[in-house]
Amino acid sequence: MGIESALLILLALYVVHLRIQLWLDGKVIQSFEKSTIIVPKVEKKKADMGLPALLIAALALLLALSN
Repeated sequence: MGIESALLILLALYVVHLRIQLWLDGKVIQSFEKSTIIVPKVEKKKADMGLPALLIAALALLLALSN
């Protein structure tokens, strides 16, 4: 058994190791994807300032007309 065949066996073992590592990483990612809960982002409602602004404008108009 020469050095070339020993290196070839080590290379084959390394490729098998990488394939197993990739398979395990895929399983871990799948388990995380299954366990995550996606919560939709809550959009804040903008405050409606139409009515208070209208009341202030009406009060300002009444005060201006009273003078």
